[in-house]
Amino acid sequence: MERTSRLSENSQRIRSFRSSFSEFEQILPVLRKTLPELLTKLYSDCQAFAEKEIRSLLKGLEQTSGIDAPTDLKADTGTRVHK
Repeated sequence: MERTSRLSENSQRIRSFRSSFSEFEQILPVLRKTLPELLTKLYSDCQAFAEKEIRSLLKGLEQTSGIDAPTDLKADTGTRVHK
């Protein structure tokens, strides 16, 4: 019961704070629509960057140490999709 009351109070404070920024309230629906797409692209770009860097580091390691990297990391297969 006390938790519900605190959550309700906090929610009211957030609404009150947001109402003082009418510009934000106007753009919020657009942000809600576009953010998932932007976050998906950011995740994909970060994943591709990480894979490229790992391949580069493994290639450098192979050249300096003679240790072979795992085959699936050597190949330039593009981004992997994780389920």
